[in-house]
Amino acid sequence: MSALRSYYYKLPPGFRLLGRKLYYFPIDLYEGITGKRAKNEPKKGDIYVGSSDFIPHGIRQMDVLKKHIALKNTDHVLDIGCGIGRTAIALSGFIDQGTYDGFDAVEKGIRWCDKHIHKKYPNFNFKFTPIYNDLYNTFSQKAENFTFPYKDAQFDKAFLFSVFTHMQIPEIKQYLNEISRVLKMAGNVWQHSFCMMNLKKKAAVCTSLINMKDTDLWMIK
Repeated sequence: MSALRSYYYKLPPGFRLLGRKLYYFPIDLYEGITGKRAKNEPKKGDIYVGSSDFIPHGIRQMDVLKKHIALKNTDHVLDIGCGIGRTAIALSGFIDQGTYDGFDAVEKGIRWCDKHIHKKYPNFNFKFTPIYNDLYNTFSQKAENFTFPYKDAQFDKAFLFSVFTHMQIPEIKQYLNEISRVLKMAGNVWQHSFCMMNLKKKAAVCTSLINMKDTDLWMIK
C-alpha cells in the first residue's frame, strides 16, 4: 500500500470523500474546462469506487452480466451496492423494456445517479440505504440485520460487484437471504469479489442459498 493510500485510510470516514475530492480537484477542473470528461461520467473526485476507467469498466461489467446470467433488456434487475452508477450508466442504453433498481450506503452517489440517470431514464431508480460502512460513514444500521427495501420475488436478476469483498460472514449470509427473498423463482445472481477467507465457510453459505431455491442462483468463477 502506498504512503498516500495509507494516510487516506487513516482519515475519519467523514473526511475520506472530501479528501478524494480535494486530491482530484486539479484534474476535474482541467477536464471541465477542456471538455475531456466523458459524457455521463462523474468527476474523478466524486468517484469513490474502483480506480479503472469509469465508462469502459461499466461496459465490461454489463458484458459480464450478459454472458453469465443472460441479462436481457426486459429484465427487472437489482444492483446491490450500485455506487455512483458505473454499471447503471452502461445498462441505461440496454434495459429499455425492463427496470433497474440500485441501492448504496453513500448518499452522494445516489444523488448523482438520481440527477444524471433517473431523470433521463425513469425506469432506473436509486435508493440511499444508510448502512454502516467503515470506509465512508458511522451509521448504526448493520449489514448483518439489514432488510433490502424491496418486495418478495420482485427481480429477475441481481448482481454485486466487489460488495462481499468488504463483508464478514454474518453480513454475507444476511445478504444471501435477502437476495433469495427478492429474486423470482427463476432468478439469477452474479457476484464478483476479492476474498481471503475460509473457503469451506464460504461454500457453506453459497450452498445454503442454492438449496433455498430450486434454481441456479449462485455462480463462482
